[in-house]
Amino acid sequence: MNMGWARPGLLVGVHTVRVLGIMFVILYAAGRLPVPFAPVAGWGDIFVGATALLVAWSAYRRPMNTRPLLWIWNLIGTADLIAAVGLGVISSPGPQRLIFAEPSSAIMTTLPWLLIPGFLVPLLFAVHIGIFIRLAKQDAG
Repeated sequence: MNMGWARPGLLVGVHTVRVLGIMFVILYAAGRLPVPFAPVAGWGDIFVGATALLVAWSAYRRPMNTRPLLWIWNLIGTADLIAAVGLGVISSPGPQRLIFAEPSSAIMTTLPWLLIPGFLVPLLFAVHIGIFIRLAKQDAG
């Protein structure tokens, strides 16, 4: 994946869409998504999305001074995606189910929610990888 055209701040800014994680919290409150999946995925996405704009702005204004913040923010964002996917999988119906709270996370296999694990998560994960690559190349010189 060649993201040589994109500065880390621009790539971080893409993640502002994650404030829509509020939908996980709303679905949990409505009894349509289970604990711990919905609160972890929802609040994690809200945090990452809300801080993305601040981190992106810092990276734009002071690129060299923001490098440690970019690394930390990117690690947190990546860990949040991995945790959300993992919790979603182990709380969905099937032999892999380890969390038996009701309701299950089966709603995530229906439209429009399917677009999150089927499109948005892979896209955002790829952007996280792109940020890691950009940061590593800049660190290497």
